[in-house]
Parts: sequence; structure tokens; C-alpha cells
Amino acid sequence: MYEIKKLDDLMIFLINLIGEKFPLSAILKGGMSLRLLNSPRCTNDLDYIFIQVLPDLNVLEDRLTKISSTPRNKNPKQMTLYQLLEKLQKSLNTLSSDSINELSDYLPSDNLLGLELKMKVNLLKMVDEIKDCIIS
Repeated sequence: MYEIKKLDDLMIFLINLIGEKFPLSAILKGGMSLRLLNSPRCTNDLDYIFIQVLPDLNVLEDRLTKISSTPRNKNPKQMTLYQLLEKLQKSLNTLSSDSINELSDYLPSDNLLGLELKMKVNLLKMVDEIKDCIIS
């Protein structure tokens, strides 16, 4: 058992314990992560975010078949993962520079140049790779 005499001892113990119990999902953030990187920032708490480990494709497909449609987007009442990918692919093919311009409030203008093509290429590539995983 660890000997805990100071706050630092407790924090080290908790960081280690959470890292052992949640190795794929616990992410230390905030001041403590900076402190571990030798930042002079002083902090008295541990901030974590927990991410969900991605489910396998069978689980994801099962969940997608249960998604109800809404009149606004006119989706079928049930959708397979493959159908979702097809819809995403069609949407990406209609992506325009007007869609990208909506990001101008968030991105510097020099980052917008060519972003439409980069997004299309990378997202279409991702769709193809997921389709390949489903088929094989």
C-alpha cells in the first residue's frame, strides 16, 4: 500500500490508480497534466475526461438500426451502417465552398483555402475504409 503523507502523494496515487483502472478511456487534463510536463502551474485538483471506447462494427450497426427517423431529415425508420455510409458519401459529394464558409467565424481565412477538397477527400476515404471493414 502506498504511504500518503502529502497532497502530492495522494494525487500521484490517484493518477496511477485511474490509469490502471481505465487505461483506454481516462484522459488527465487541465493543470495537473501541465504540471506533469514541468509547467510551473500550481493546481490542487485532478481533471479527467472519460472517452468511450469505440464499439465493434456489429454493435454499431445494431445500434444504428434502432435509430428513429425525423421528418426533417427524411431518413428511413431504420438504417444500417452501410446505408448511413452511403448517405454520408452522397452528402460529401454535395459539399460546397458555401458550407465551408460557415466555418469562417472559427478558422483563420488562410485555413479555409482548399479545406473543402481536403475534407471531401479525407472523409470519403474514411467512408471507403469503413465499407471495406464491413464487407470483409
